[in-house]
Amino acid sequence: MRLSKYKPTDAQSLELSTTSMIDVVFLLLIFFLVTTTYRPPEQQIRSNIRVNEESSAATDNDIEPAVVEIILENQIPIYRIGMTLTDDLEVLSGVLERYPDKTRGAFVRLANDCPFGMAASAVARCHRAGFSQVSMVPIP
Repeated sequence: MRLSKYKPTDAQSLELSTTSMIDVVFLLLIFFLVTTTYRPPEQQIRSNIRVNEESSAATDNDIEPAVVEIILENQIPIYRIGMTLTDDLEVLSGVLERYPDKTRGAFVRLANDCPFGMAASAVARCHRAGFSQVSMVPIP
């Protein structure tokens, strides 16, 4: 194989045209600037939740549903609703009838070792007191 001994002289040296490369770089720069979406930092994003600072008092929606818990203390089943502890169904009925918001329903929570009859009687007392929805859930 024979290689030529051709060497370009200074006048014939190879020139690289950078104008087209600069054009391509500017086109890419413009493309990325136009297609990039700018988002504000998360610290500057406003929340969709609005708090009314003027009225911090409790409203009608702040009333929690009635929760009747049936627990065993010294092998005696006790009904607890709010701060009231009783083993008498009449006292439980009185507390349930005085409850302000009966549309939100009532929950009867019972421990695993409580008799089912107590849970059934508590559910019946809730219905008699005017609660439209009564749910029975176990205490974990």
